[in-house]
Amino acid sequence: MVGAAPPPSSPLNRLAVVAFATSLALGPVAFWLTIPLAAAARTRIRRSPQGGAGLARAAIAISCIYLALTIVVAALAFVVRAI
Repeated sequence: MVGAAPPPSSPLNRLAVVAFATSLALGPVAFWLTIPLAAAARTRIRRSPQGGAGLARAAIAISCIYLALTIVVAALAFVVRAI
């Protein structure tokens, strides 16, 4: 329908917003916190009509990247120290 108003959006899950903002702002030091927060947000979003699934998914992805980078840096530091 041309000119129709978009359907009303559902409110964002606050936990998803907090997890996403924390993963961006404190990423390398807070990935241990943001992964469980985002997972809890995804569970709540599935059970309710709230929005924010994309934010929760992005927070998990960003946090997992930081986790992987932390593991790589720690392993490289261990190898360099052993040489």
